[in-house]
Amino acid sequence: MPRTRTIGLTITALAGAVFTLAVAAMGYRAAAYNEGADFERYRIEPTTNRRVDAHGTPEGGMTFASGQRGQAFSLNGVTDAMFIGGAAIPVPWTAAFWVNRQDTPDISAALLSDNVSALKLEQWPSTRQVGFTQFGVADYSFGYIAPAGTWLQLTLVGSPAGTTLYVNGAFVQTISAVVSLPLQTLGRRGTGQDRLRGLLDEITIFNRALSPAEIQQLHNTTRGP
Repeated sequence: MPRTRTIGLTITALAGAVFTLAVAAMGYRAAAYNEGADFERYRIEPTTNRRVDAHGTPEGGMTFASGQRGQAFSLNGVTDAMFIGGAAIPVPWTAAFWVNRQDTPDISAALLSDNVSALKLEQWPSTRQVGFTQFGVADYSFGYIAPAGTWLQLTLVGSPAGTTLYVNGAFVQTISAVVSLPLQTLGRRGTGQDRLRGLLDEITIFNRALSPAEIQQLHNTTRGP
């Protein structure tokens, strides 16, 4: 099985199966650990002396803060985001995010988006519910609101049967609709709307639908001390 696309940052192969992704201008790097043929995991930690290449573009002076494990992206809900420019991953896929949500001042908040669809930490219009959108078609909500100021893992799985939400490894709901996984922008919509406010850590992308047991294992593996 081919390795999944990254979240859009250029990868530089290092020793073994470790890849390093850089946000060099900020003095931090995102390390992606390829632990199989079908996924990569992204962690934000202080830079080392290793050579890295930067491709993802931070916007608005995006900063870093203490994460649930090491460091995390910190987005202010007004100007911060990261342009990735990656192509969407068709169904099936899995996307997991450790999030610490703050209420966005915008009408909704995108985790990942492109011009076709978005995964939403807060769905339109100001519902605060986790969901996803196919622009020009429909906005879908899971009826779950991530509590503000609390670290938790959101895992969304896209399969031919629909889109499923898990919270901290536990099943929440399946919606029959599904979209390709967008990988163009982190933290906003392409139009500049849907700005996310909060912290993001341990972003994990798969090009297959994980089983419930694998999702629980992923939660345990990426959870901080």
